[in-house]
Amino acid sequence: VRFVLAGGLNAIVTYVVYLALLPFAGYTIAYSVQFVGGIFFAYYLNARLVFRRPLKWQHAIQYPLVYLLQYGLGITLMTALIEDLHFRPELAPVLVVVTTLPLTFWLSRWIIKRERHGSKAKPAAPDEPEETEGHIGDDAKLPSRGQTSFSSPRGPRSCC
Repeated sequence: VRFVLAGGLNAIVTYVVYLALLPFAGYTIAYSVQFVGGIFFAYYLNARLVFRRPLKWQHAIQYPLVYLLQYGLGITLMTALIEDLHFRPELAPVLVVVTTLPLTFWLSRWIIKRERHGSKAKPAAPDEPEETEGHIGDDAKLPSRGQTSFSSPRGPRSCC
């Protein structure tokens, strides 16, 4: 459910970008620009909200591979829909997203949730900080549900 909601939000945002660029750039450039921006937005949404994982450089670098594959499939499908089947360029991206969604989910999940071979972190004791090596951002941790402050090596900080 979270994947569909995050994907829906990403699809709406990138579709608006596509429609805004379409009169100026044509469908291939508009699709390409919105697609690249959507990759960054999708990684954030999927890592943090869908799979509830910290942002990691290793995963962020690999994540575009999911969308490279989806892009190849998507631009091929877009071209076939518009050129061969005479779909309207304004509607073709909707069918492309629906068609490529299952592939995107499984590949995203695999990249974000997997651990490096032999480096599974043991769960932290209640009074121990969690491992944060390789995470994107500073050394502050997001508060858990019910907490009102961030913790870092520099001490607690209020989040509100």
